[in-house]
Amino acid sequence: MALESSSSRSSQVHVMLVSFQGQGSVSPHLRLGKLIASKGMIVTFVTTDYWGKKMRQANEIVVAELKPVGSGSIRFEFFDDGCAEDDDRRGVSSLYIPQLEQSGKREVTKLVRRYEEKNEPVSCLISNPFVPWACDVAQELNIPSAVLWIQSCACFSTFYHYHNGHVPFPTETQPQLDVNLPCVPVLKHDEIHTFLHPSYPSSGMREAILGQFKNLSKPFCVLVNSFDALEQEVVDHLSKLCPIKTIGPLFKLAKNVVSDVSGDFCKPSDQCLEWLDSRPERSVVYISFGTVAYLKQEQMEEMAHGVLRSGLSFLWVIRPPLPDLRFKTHVVPRQLEEECGRGGGKIVDWCFGDQVTNAVYLSDVFKTGVRLSRGGADERIVTREEVAEKLLEAVVGEKAEELRKNALKWKAEAEAAVAPGGSSEKNFREFVEKLGVKSG
Repeated sequence: MALESSSSRSSQVHVMLVSFQGQGSVSPHLRLGKLIASKGMIVTFVTTDYWGKKMRQANEIVVAELKPVGSGSIRFEFFDDGCAEDDDRRGVSSLYIPQLEQSGKREVTKLVRRYEEKNEPVSCLISNPFVPWACDVAQELNIPSAVLWIQSCACFSTFYHYHNGHVPFPTETQPQLDVNLPCVPVLKHDEIHTFLHPSYPSSGMREAILGQFKNLSKPFCVLVNSFDALEQEVVDHLSKLCPIKTIGPLFKLAKNVVSDVSGDFCKPSDQCLEWLDSRPERSVVYISFGTVAYLKQEQMEEMAHGVLRSGLSFLWVIRPPLPDLRFKTHVVPRQLEEECGRGGGKIVDWCFGDQVTNAVYLSDVFKTGVRLSRGGADERIVTREEVAEKLLEAVVGEKAEELRKNALKWKAEAEAAVAPGGSSEKNFREFVEKLGVKSG
């Protein structure tokens, strides 16, 4: 596939990115968008109005306003997902995902047609895993499509083989079955993506991702936020099955793209940087469980006391409760707040999914981390003694030195992948050229 391009806006290559809401989906998708724009294209970044409201509150975003990025430009558009601000369905994926598909198909189709009427036709539509219907929209409108897979190649392989029934997976009658995937370490039942385990309480997210694999014949390319050297065997295996191309780490590939465009849903804290600068090098433990996972209050307390017991400085990002999910606010122990007041720590307002598989790779394959627990499948509270022990193991002593050495090795491999001529840089350049733009 190749598209003609010229210097006039009416014939400039126009790429539309449709992203699922949530920081973990928006951030890598927006990095890709800015990278594409920097090569001389117009990029329209699309997500729900619900998430767009959060983005507008934290950033200077004007809907449909083109912002320069490199030799191209990017803008934001948001669509109504059909749910009121306080709609309980957002907290139940089995209810929300079908609603999002119904509204998303209609609204994104309208958006594409609107730009066509403005003489800015969409040349390519790129989506991420939780919005598989975007590929349907592209096919119906006769527009080439691509997918950005934001998890590892190993997780992609897990879903691919689950969908195609190539290997046995845990079932309700055999919940502890090991999974043997090609070119992937044997995964215990609690090490596969939790969406694929029969014990996972909601099927909405699982069905959304599997919908992408049902649609895998529609995109001309599946871009992955990983790099060849990190997962060489599984990349080689998957490349024989589908048009997969690694272009990661995106944050490194995009490091030279100068732009003030941001999709964060909260404003960055300058106090964090000032506090970090005041600490000795390699002395701070960063703690975060993302924007989706929610720990029990008892586990939060054990974690906090474990951090205190370790005596290490820390930066802990604690997500405030989402009103639509009806969660109670986490209360951290008074001793932790006092330690923060003395300057020993910093808390910023704010293991499941693919993280359980990532844990296998981090601890057993890449050897850059130690495992604290076996994730949600453990069904137990990790004690403060365990937290302190594992923290010290990862930060102090011979084991820590080995982990640090391995991390630096993979860092060098990542930098080589995004350097000129590296595997990710080459794959991205070829992708851009397929869109009809010569990448310099």
